[in-house]
Amino acid sequence: MTKQIVEQDTKALEKLSLHEIVGFLYNAGQSWKSKEYTRRKMYIRALVSHLGFSEKMAELEANWISMLLSSHAVTYDIVTTELGSRHILDKWVLREEAEVRAYPKGLSLHTLAGNVPLSGVGSIVRALITKNSVVVKSSSGDPFTPLFLAQSFQDIEANHPVTQAMSVINWAGGQEGALEDQIARAADVICAWGGRDAMRWAARYASEKTDVVKFGPKRSLAVVTQGSDLKAAARCLAHDVSYYDQRACFSVQQVFTDVDLGEFIPHLVEAMNVYKQVLPKGFHDFDEKAARTLAVSEALFMGMPFYHDPEGSWAFAVCSPEFVGLHPLGRTLFIHPIKSVDEVAQYVDGDVQTVAVMPFHAVEGLRDRMASKGVSRFVELGMNNIFRAGTAHDGIFPLQHLVRLSSTEQPSALYTKTMTIRIDQTSFLENDRFVEFVP
Repeated sequence: MTKQIVEQDTKALEKLSLHEIVGFLYNAGQSWKSKEYTRRKMYIRALVSHLGFSEKMAELEANWISMLLSSHAVTYDIVTTELGSRHILDKWVLREEAEVRAYPKGLSLHTLAGNVPLSGVGSIVRALITKNSVVVKSSSGDPFTPLFLAQSFQDIEANHPVTQAMSVINWAGGQEGALEDQIARAADVICAWGGRDAMRWAARYASEKTDVVKFGPKRSLAVVTQGSDLKAAARCLAHDVSYYDQRACFSVQQVFTDVDLGEFIPHLVEAMNVYKQVLPKGFHDFDEKAARTLAVSEALFMGMPFYHDPEGSWAFAVCSPEFVGLHPLGRTLFIHPIKSVDEVAQYVDGDVQTVAVMPFHAVEGLRDRMASKGVSRFVELGMNNIFRAGTAHDGIFPLQHLVRLSSTEQPSALYTKTMTIRIDQTSFLENDRFVEFVP
């Protein structure tokens, strides 16, 4: 099996046009859209039974898979913004004084994390639309998503190049052997998702020819400042705290605010209770529950203003940013009162992925200082989980790392912008005229 994966034909997908690949993904997305699709039903059951998702959380995840696969117009926009043209994957495109074409790296290995199933789907789609063969190393935390995705491709057409280009494998972390090492070293690019151990694994096993694209551990926060509609801000904040129960890199863990907490907190309590119903919290294991209990007990011991749901759905404490250590997640929010939003920048670094802001116009006074310290993304509060076309992901355009660019430069007969005669370098040397053409 390993030999089959390593030696697979990476050129079959390259023969398809981007339009054909996007069309295939769209058809798969339409299958996922149907609530009667057997594969979707089985997937939702697996998320609930084995990963601890609530029924509504699992339904929403399946809906987002459908959305990602079906959004053909957005896919074209992403290719255009990240690679310069949506045609560059299919033909030579003139860019100033050269024609350029993007070719796939070849074999892509995706080592996925289990905290956000949709991120794995996004990684796979990026590789497929850039015409790379895909090997997915699924996570023990979520062995289902890539498998069900691959099976849904088979449901469309088992012998289609997109279906044939995808393989799903698994091995226990820390138990890699010769076969896993062979796959990693055969990869032309590794997209590594997860914690620091996953990043170290990719760096260790990658060969000298392999590019490693890292999507490592991140945290995110929110800023709610003067001028906000506090009820709307509370609803948006509750969404960004509740989505994936704060397990995602973009999940809000802390909120900095200079608004009246006496007015804001009742709205936040109401909003968290709304999300308790519309997006119920999933199952959390013993370690997660223990971490949350420890954080709550410490906050109570230190006399911090503390609010929680008696049934354990959510909790938040009002405290100094210095109090927050290892975040317990599980819809636990730390609220940091500030006198001015200018104070927030001192608490961010390269570990912060997303800063969500309300009102959104306040971002103009925040983003330069924060971006210079490593923050890669700013959004309106309530929009953390939606990555717009054109946005950077963890500071990069991922598609650029999945292709290699080849260029054909224009001949000497084409004048450059700074010259009015044909380029004849021998003549320039013979007549010592080079400096005449220096702008």
